[in-house]
Amino acid sequence: MATEMEELLDFLSSPSPPLKKAAVDIIRGLTGSDDGLQSLSKYAKMALPPLSRLLSENKEVSEPAAEALVNLSQNSQLAVKMVQMGMIKTVMDLLYKPDSSITRLLVMLLVNLTQLDDGISSLLQTDDERIQGLYLMKLVRSFCRSSGETSDDPFEHVGSILVNISKKEAGRKILLDQNRGLLKQIIRQFDSTSPLRKKGVSGTIRNCCFEAEHQLQNLLLISEFLWPALLLPVAGNKIYSEEDISKMPLELGSALRIEREPVDDPEIRVQALESIYLLTLQEAGRRAFWSLNGPRILQVGYEDEENPKVMEAYEQAGSLGKVTFQMNEALCREYTEVEVKDALQQMHPSKAPRPDGSFPSTLNHTFITLIPKKKTPIRVANYRPISLCNVVYKLVAKVLANRLKMVLNDIIGETQSAFVPGHLIIDNVLIAYEIMHFLKLKKKGKKGFMSLKLDMSKAYDRVEWGFLKTIMEVEIEENRRVQALLEQYEAVSDCGTLEGYSEKIVLCDGNRADRQIWGRERNGVFSVRSYYKFIMAQQTSQVAKSSSSRVQSVVWKNIWKMPVLNKIKIFAWRACNDGFPTKEKLLGKQGPTDVRCNLCHGEPEGLYHALV
Repeated sequence: MATEMEELLDFLSSPSPPLKKAAVDIIRGLTGSDDGLQSLSKYAKMALPPLSRLLSENKEVSEPAAEALVNLSQNSQLAVKMVQMGMIKTVMDLLYKPDSSITRLLVMLLVNLTQLDDGISSLLQTDDERIQGLYLMKLVRSFCRSSGETSDDPFEHVGSILVNISKKEAGRKILLDQNRGLLKQIIRQFDSTSPLRKKGVSGTIRNCCFEAEHQLQNLLLISEFLWPALLLPVAGNKIYSEEDISKMPLELGSALRIEREPVDDPEIRVQALESIYLLTLQEAGRRAFWSLNGPRILQVGYEDEENPKVMEAYEQAGSLGKVTFQMNEALCREYTEVEVKDALQQMHPSKAPRPDGSFPSTLNHTFITLIPKKKTPIRVANYRPISLCNVVYKLVAKVLANRLKMVLNDIIGETQSAFVPGHLIIDNVLIAYEIMHFLKLKKKGKKGFMSLKLDMSKAYDRVEWGFLKTIMEVEIEENRRVQALLEQYEAVSDCGTLEGYSEKIVLCDGNRADRQIWGRERNGVFSVRSYYKFIMAQQTSQVAKSSSSRVQSVVWKNIWKMPVLNKIKIFAWRACNDGFPTKEKLLGKQGPTDVRCNLCHGEPEGLYHALV
């Protein structure tokens, strides 16, 4: 004998319209309570098919049927059964009927169904490559065409569908496909006044940014729309100065030059900051972010932020590859008496305020002195110029250096092998030997390599103030502090001395005849190939001094062929080349004076002692 629920569900298929409407109204009422949902879940096979069929009838019946299905789809087990019975195809077919009056409810039903992996696969049509993504393209087109400026926007919930779809790699792949251009269309909807649309767009962007490692180029191709959508919500409420705006693209600068409506939803701000963080994990993403003065925007927004969760997202976004907000605050705080005393104690005891022992009248007055490199210097290249600064000037520099030491390890990469404690520039020599060794042995294959020798004196002996200022403004957000630091260096005055030497310094030897360094090609021009032949001819008479020597070649080959991690291979390679900063090796390089081992306190800490 049929139960009351079974009889009620049978009336959904009744030929009598009044009876059918009465039954569907009762079902809708039952789905509005937990007890009703639990009762109907037991009769899913009887309830879901007739409710699905009622969606195509007139509004009086289809609307309560759609509401009932939306409520039922909140139950994950019932949602799975709906996807299995082809509910998504049914909804998409009905969604674009000309006389559809339940569009909003159908979209809400898709929102619930796409919270399941199977629902996403069904909407993306992943089983058929010919029509894959067709439903998604239709939804995006409808989402972008509907105004979103009125209260009756049936497609505003499409943003939630896009968030669900973009959680899956297959969905992100379709959205980022440049031939379809879907993400670009979606981002342009961020200007809508609808909070639901804004949240949908923001969440979709954040999910797509998880593909930055593999599809960063596709994301940066739409940077004209992407960066404003990410930076404006987190830019704070202040009107930016002309100096800040001058470093931004026109679209972004124009928006920050005037008063703007703040984004009150903290979730949108968090999603924008997470997107920025994911993009700046990549080198090209960081360059793009810095090129539009992104760090300055984050700093201003952070100052206005009060929500703890959003502040944490700011700190995460601002911590990658640059000085964090906490570091910036520590660097820019007022100097203390303790810091000055510590710096003074680090000075050599024989230092004087100035050469005559008195206090200097000018802080930045220095003596440029030429130190001869050989006993009888006759050329400029035979001298090493140094600048002798007074103690007060060195004290200022020492205080600044002590503060910078606190953050150097966090902002300088591991590959930087000089000017950082624990790093040795000699490592670069070993790497250079191996690179040249590889290039020498590379004689086959279509893909070629080349080496480029840079002017290292430019990098280490001279500093361009414009470059220094730009780097510091990017890294240290407090422009007032940057300007104060640079003023100390730009105002240096010098006088030259060369005590004990009166020989004439020859800039060039006019008596020496020009000579040909390497030969020409047959056409009479000098080329890289002719120089290569010249170098190879010279090397035939010399013994290779890198790891390519015959005696060591077997050792090197065995090291690099070991079935271990690369870092272990490099460790073994450095050990064979005596490339570790042991105390014996650091002795004489302003390193430790006590070379005894810290563990045994007996023997000197050399390479063999440290490893064995």
